[in-house]
Amino acid sequence: MRALGYPRSVSMDNFRAPNFQLVADVLYWMVKRYDPDIAVSDNIESENDRVDFLTGVAEAMLNKAHIKLNAKRLYAADGHAVKELLKLATLLYSASRVEQNDTGGGGGEGGGAASSTFADDEAEAPLTSQAVSGSLGSTRESELIESGGREILARSRDNIAAMRRQCEDLEADEAELNAKIKKKRNELDRGEKRLKSLQAHRPAFADELDKLEGELRRYYEVYVDRFRNLDFLEHNLDRFHESEMEELEEYERKRNRNAERVRREQLKQVSLNDSDDTGSLIDEDDESTEDQASRSYSDSNDDNF
Repeated sequence: MRALGYPRSVSMDNFRAPNFQLVADVLYWMVKRYDPDIAVSDNIESENDRVDFLTGVAEAMLNKAHIKLNAKRLYAADGHAVKELLKLATLLYSASRVEQNDTGGGGGEGGGAASSTFADDEAEAPLTSQAVSGSLGSTRESELIESGGREILARSRDNIAAMRRQCEDLEADEAELNAKIKKKRNELDRGEKRLKSLQAHRPAFADELDKLEGELRRYYEVYVDRFRNLDFLEHNLDRFHESEMEELEEYERKRNRNAERVRREQLKQVSLNDSDDTGSLIDEDDESTEDQASRSYSDSNDDNF
């Protein structure tokens, strides 16, 4: 870039990370260096502006210099963008070399040099010195750019080889899957044909099977009705047993109460009877005592007489 007269120092380190500002500046400078009349906007503030800038430059260089620039790589603004910038830089460098050769050839002829005016010498001297100093100063940078380009090219070739291998593997997998799909389709077709033939052919026992199925459905309906009736009767029977047990328990409670009442009445009657018997015994004892006393008295009176 120094050989072309670019005012800034540019190296591969500037493109280790995406640097769209530098790519756009270099690209704009080289386009204007190639043809100052090319109308290209240098506004790259927004994403749409950057896209418009790159597409405008690519179309202009394709139409005027027949150079095809990859706008996607330029937009990435990394090492891949250097390869696209080298296309235009190589064109400009070749043009400057041709101009230098023409200038050097004209200086070698004695008659031409002697007949040139002082103003022409002043105009040609800065260009020649600038081109020579730029060529001497940019040798190392050119080597670095070339080595970087070769590395990028090698990586690109490796990526292309890997992609080709992946494509081959995918094609092999696709062929295998297509074979499996075809096999399964053939099996499906055979199965469908077999099913249609079986559906179309009615076996000899089909009528008997239909008859048995009808009887089975009828028996099942009878079974369901009887099962429901049985369940209903069992439920009613359980309710009847429960009511009967409740009545028996109530009858047992009443019987116990009556028995208790009868027992209490009997005890009361017995106690009354016992009190009456005791009174009659006391009266009988008194009477017997009086009789004995009267007899003893009468006996004593008889003895006295």
